[in-house]
Amino acid sequence: MSHTPDRYREDGPPAPAATPAARITDLTVTAHDGRILLQDARLTLRPGRLTALTGPSGSGKTTLLRALTGLLPPGTERTSGHVEVLGHDVFTLSERDLRTLRRERLAFVGQDPGSGLNPRMRVRSLLRELSDDRTPEAVRALLEEVRLPDDGTLVTRRPAALSGGQQRRVALARALARRRLV
Repeated sequence: MSHTPDRYREDGPPAPAATPAARITDLTVTAHDGRILLQDARLTLRPGRLTALTGPSGSGKTTLLRALTGLLPPGTERTSGHVEVLGHDVFTLSERDLRTLRRERLAFVGQDPGSGLNPRMRVRSLLRELSDDRTPEAVRALLEEVRLPDDGTLVTRRPAALSGGQQRRVALARALARRRLV
């Protein structure tokens, strides 16, 4: 699934952009007790492309992705390497600039997307909260984009009334809602 409008063109996928959206090079992350959690990790993410990150439990997938947001797990530190997102080295940004980058340009959907959804809010409000366009049509379009059909009642439900798959799609729709209108 991609927010790039021509992602599913009949003549094939779009060519990768010359400039990566994110690049991790030679990243090593260690725990304070000296254990190496990631060593010399590399990852390049290009706009409009889908990248799957796989590996066994405990291999560092979440740590790697959290590094993209500049938020390493508590008790860990970057000991070498670079993490560049949208032209910014996230480990050299001020806390204020990093918060702005996270708020306006990044979205992270974790392993348990339901935990990131406010249980008191309805789906409609969860999507409107982050969207520049808060109309019912925009909410419906976001749900369609993540292939979550709404029979008119889905937007009125709270996260606890959704299946795990529906929660994941609502979390993805929230991530897409953060796009700035151009």
